[in-house]
Amino acid sequence: MKYTKVIALCSLFFVTITNYAQMPPSKIAEVVAKVEALPIEPGEWAGKAWMQMGNSRQEVDQYERITLMLDGAVILIEGIGKQGDQVVHHAVATLSYDPIKQAYQFQSLSRMDTLHQQIASCTRTVSLNGR
Repeated sequence: MKYTKVIALCSLFFVTITNYAQMPPSKIAEVVAKVEALPIEPGEWAGKAWMQMGNSRQEVDQYERITLMLDGAVILIEGIGKQGDQVVHHAVATLSYDPIKQAYQFQSLSRMDTLHQQIASCTRTVSLNGR
């Protein structure tokens, strides 16, 4: 009997999490519309770039790729910076919209750090296709 109650409580807990995690179609459509409205275009770019950490500025050969994921609800951004054959910077980021908080959410991950940022608005145009 004791195990039955524990299993029942665990099942209820997981059902609650699952229901909260699944957005209704109207909210998914809102997320996709907000992501589509951003001035960011999918594509690839490679060229000379620089990055600065403190007073140290490094010149790198940079590769960037922007991809729409999950039917357009999430933007995936990957950047790789090299000096010669050595990777000196490699990061990925996601950008999406949270319909509950009514704000864009940005998360970036690299070998050095993690950044979670809520974005009030995005006004700068980013294009990797030269448009």
